[in-house]
Amino acid sequence: MTDALADFLAYTDQHVVEAKLDRIVDDLVNPNAVERPDIPAIKKSMRLFLRDNSDKSPAELKEIAESLSLPGSWHRAGGLVVAVLDGIIWPDPHLMTACIYHYWKGGKIGFQFLPDVRATNAETYETMAAELIALFWDSDIDPRRLLTNSDEEPDLDFYESLPERFTIYRGGNGISSDLLGMGLCWTTRRPIAEWFANRGDGEPVLLSATVRKQNVALAMASEHEIVSRCRRWRQLRCHRRKPHTRPAMTWSAQGPVSTRYG
Repeated sequence: MTDALADFLAYTDQHVVEAKLDRIVDDLVNPNAVERPDIPAIKKSMRLFLRDNSDKSPAELKEIAESLSLPGSWHRAGGLVVAVLDGIIWPDPHLMTACIYHYWKGGKIGFQFLPDVRATNAETYETMAAELIALFWDSDIDPRRLLTNSDEEPDLDFYESLPERFTIYRGGNGISSDLLGMGLCWTTRRPIAEWFANRGDGEPVLLSATVRKQNVALAMASEHEIVSRCRRWRQLRCHRRKPHTRPAMTWSAQGPVSTRYG
């Protein structure tokens, strides 16, 4: 193959991928949004998924992620991540994981990058969860390359406070413990997990696991929450709590994480 032909094929492939990125944006735009997004600017920023962003700081990655958000619904930002993962081979992992982090913080429906486990085949859900966490683990991205701090959301400080090995909890209801254990979002505080377990009409379910800090993909000070995949867990007795009796949700440096296992 001549150099000229190789350059032509690379150019053609680049344009095919860029056209696919443009279609992703067009498909996700909310036509009923009060605030019309700057589509050309968003499409331009989408090209950064095809570049190496390992030299970017957490603040710079945050700025890019925010430039890709679609006004009218943070939920559509979750759709953007899923669409890019489905449609593009090897998107830049630094920008991809930064988008997951910042859109997760803005979501109103939990970890919006996975479907409702109640409405999804268990095998399909487990595969999707494994592929999503692999984006972090296979790329070996240190969470400190992504996490940021603010007065309201000291996520980096929360992550730094975590011991090398600690207990986490996950609560749900109307679901089997096996299905609940497939999820990726856990909290370091049992009262928070119990509160989530008691929010629905179904039977509350509470799980506990031990995790190493090196296996934490993301952390969020709100709800003392981490993202990780647990191979082993155990079911605990879930105390009944009234849904309106919300426990303290926000982490602070004055409230250290317990290292008591399970």
